[in-house]
Amino acid sequence: MLKEYTSEFYNEPIIVENIDWDVTVSILDNLERESIYSWYDLKNKNTPSDYINKWILGWLMQESVNKILILWAWGWAYIKYIEDHFIYADITSVDIDPAMIEIAKKELEVECENIFTDDVLQFTDKLTQKWEKFDLILFDIYGSTGEIPKHIVCDKLFNNLSRLLYPSGIFSINYANFFLKSHDLIDQERKKKYISIHRELVNIYWEHFITFLSPESEGWNVSVSYNLDKTYTLEDIKKEYFRKVEFEDIEADNNLIENIKLDEKKIFLR
Repeated sequence: MLKEYTSEFYNEPIIVENIDWDVTVSILDNLERESIYSWYDLKNKNTPSDYINKWILGWLMQESVNKILILWAWGWAYIKYIEDHFIYADITSVDIDPAMIEIAKKELEVECENIFTDDVLQFTDKLTQKWEKFDLILFDIYGSTGEIPKHIVCDKLFNNLSRLLYPSGIFSINYANFFLKSHDLIDQERKKKYISIHRELVNIYWEHFITFLSPESEGWNVSVSYNLDKTYTLEDIKKEYFRKVEFEDIEADNNLIENIKLDEKKIFLR
């Protein structure tokens, strides 16, 4: 069954399709390229999309994760995934698009009550004024052209986020469609911008980070977790995963650690 939601940020409607509880949320962006912003199987509590799960893996390198801040929540699949699998998660999320929040509640059955409609800089200002702190911050902010908006990337926002993170916390960012096969000028400029963002984040969170790679039909999706206490290998990640399952910090889902690809030589973000 198809449903359409109207967004003030897109020229075309947001399309939601539910086939036997398998829900996809897709948009034709303002460059007329279709993007699947969310894909979640409500029945099996999982997603067929590699990157939606992989970019939250930063939390495996922490002793425990309780408070999670998500900016923005496009499509909401990973919020639903966290609700289904993070036993002790306390989620706060913000999105500028009311249509996305409506989709989360009605279509993906997201239960989180701490969901707000606001500008991300204003929202993080409010959180810093309250002295809020988080164990994990997930950054997934994209505009109507499918890339991180230029006005979002500023020192004030990144300073706010570093203040909101516990000293041992993890900051993860999704560089969607970072390494495309296309030689289109728009795509190449996006790559340069993302490398610049990465370098700024390394300056804030120091040298230890881990890069997860997810293959897409048009290239590679790249997500990075920063503020690590050391360099982690693939075996380290899997060991931490099974330890947390054993101690019942999370519900088992072997799909989460299947097909993990790490950019161990750090070639994507040079």
